Amino acid sequence: TVDSMILAIVMVYNSIGKWRPKLRLLGDNVPSVDVIVAVCNERIDIVQDTVRAALNADYPKNRFRVIVADDGRSQKLEAWILQLAVDTPNLHYTARAKNGGKLDYKAGNLNHAMRFAETLPGGAAKFVAGLDADMIPERRWLRAVAAHIVRDSEMGMVCPTQLFYNMPNGDPLCQSSLINWKCADIFRDHVGCGWNLGSGWIVRRLAIDDINGFPTDCLVEDICSSMLAMAEGWKTAYIPEGLQYGLVPETYLGHVKQVSN
Repeated sequence: TVDSMILAIVMVYNSIGKWRPKLRLLGDNVPSVDVIVAVCNERIDIVQDTVRAALNADYPKNRFRVIVADDGRSQKLEAWILQLAVDTPNLHYTARAKNGGKLDYKAGNLNHAMRFAETLPGGAAKFVAGLDADMIPERRWLRAVAAHIVRDSEMGMVCPTQLFYNMPNGDPLCQSSLINWKCADIFRDHVGCGWNLGSGWIVRRLAIDDINGFPTDCLVEDICSSMLAMAEGWKTAYIPEGLQYGLVPETYLGHVKQVSN
């Protein structure tokens, strides 16, 4: 088929291109990171899995914080987070007040979480990482993405591959998006145009400050933020390494809604 031919051509190109190496930060002398888990009315058990995995990162506990930014303002989730935080001092919960009907979606939630981080003891971290509510990171995730951003002072954003653990047999709707993760995103990275793809990313806070926060006037704040950062002179990177596992929509209608957004 035509799409298979295109996939094969791009994969051949990628096979001879310059791949980013797998890197890991070692030891305890690592930068501080604020990890934001963006939540908006997802099932609480799904959010709990992500939060537990984020807290279990192979990273010094005093060098990262997990901030659950809850746009759904779930009292049940808040109670669970606050209870867990009693014995987990690097876990925090925040929910912004209603904003008078202004629709700034996930971008607004991320910007609120970054402002919230400034109020925590020690102030904001130098780096900010983000996870979707349903994306479970591997323990090595934070050391992997942070390694790429700290080695280059001009690197503003790094984002890894997304994998999924509830993919139906045969992937009839192409929800795995392998043509993106294994081809298009690598191709873009080869030409210096790595995209923030929504989850698993890490950014240099200064780079986000340079673009006045995540853009709230579009639905693709992730991609748009990386493009704006590049326009300000920051480098961006995509690393073709599976470090997180999420959920695809379980219905056709849910899939159409996700793609249309």
